[in-house]
Amino acid sequence: MKTLRIALAVSFLTLCVFFLTSNPVTKGAINSLFVLYIFTATAGLLYWPFARKAVQSPFIQNLYFFAIIAALLLWVGVTGWVFSPFFYFLYLLAIILAFMFSPFVTLMFALTLVGLFMPNVGSIDLTIDLITMIALLSVVPITYFLQREYLQLKQAEKKVLILEEETNEIKNKVDALLVNKIIKMAVNLRQPINDMRQLAMVSLRRSKDKEVKERLHKVIVLGQESLDQIEQFEEKVTGKRLVHTR
Repeated sequence: MKTLRIALAVSFLTLCVFFLTSNPVTKGAINSLFVLYIFTATAGLLYWPFARKAVQSPFIQNLYFFAIIAALLLWVGVTGWVFSPFFYFLYLLAIILAFMFSPFVTLMFALTLVGLFMPNVGSIDLTIDLITMIALLSVVPITYFLQREYLQLKQAEKKVLILEEETNEIKNKVDALLVNKIIKMAVNLRQPINDMRQLAMVSLRRSKDKEVKERLHKVIVLGQESLDQIEQFEEKVTGKRLVHTR
């Protein structure tokens, strides 16, 4: 749902910018701020790595990035959209959207641009216009490929870990969950810790030595703390809360 909201917001922003830069009533005022768009887009992109670290709120980060998107779209829009010498910014923006959000956001962005440019297809050169439309749509599979290859490269460099690998061995819901490396690791850790805790509980009930009971009780407490930490880490990293038998 979050990805869908972002995709719709990007499409709506694109429509608004296209209307403002194409409408004769607003076009003059929008064009007069051309230098502002250049400054906002350039400064925003250069400062983005620092802003991402300084601002912790995802909402503020999204607003910041959407301001950059708007500036880039206005930059292209006031210089002629399809006829703009900066038209290639749209391709770069589509790629950035895939890395910042998801390929679905890029797909919605590309479809919105194609829908806006479609009425003008053939107005000057049908072949060039069709190639432009195809090029916009081709950004989607290209960004998906680049995203996957980038992650594979970073994983090979031991800088990131891809949590879910593609596999054809999924036969049920359990297999689907265990595809996630964190969930699989948590399951493998949880079982021996839980067994250890249960053995300590059984030994505690049977033991009569006070000192031994204290040590067994500590083992039980530490085991429960370990299980709680595993569950918290699992939920935080994967975003999934699984029901476990106590």
